[in-house]
Amino acid sequence: MVLKVTAPVWSVGDITGHLSADRGTITGSEFRNGDEVCIEAEAPLANMMEFSNALKSMTSGEGEFAMTFRRYEQVPATIQKILIAQANA
Repeated sequence: MVLKVTAPVWSVGDITGHLSADRGTITGSEFRNGDEVCIEAEAPLANMMEFSNALKSMTSGEGEFAMTFRRYEQVPATIQKILIAQANA
């Protein structure tokens, strides 16, 4: 998924850290109006289900985001093993 996150400048570190922890990749950022930033990133949809709540918490409700589909990718081997074990259980 491609994410475009608009948030206050003071929350950039929290947002980028959260996205990186969720297997996301920051692809760019742009400062707007001196106190706002637009962060562009890519992340797996499976890791973005709770992003809305996390963003609200990280920005005190001031952040917003849009998410669009980009492409399918193979799941990492470590996660494949977990998914296969769950399916076989």
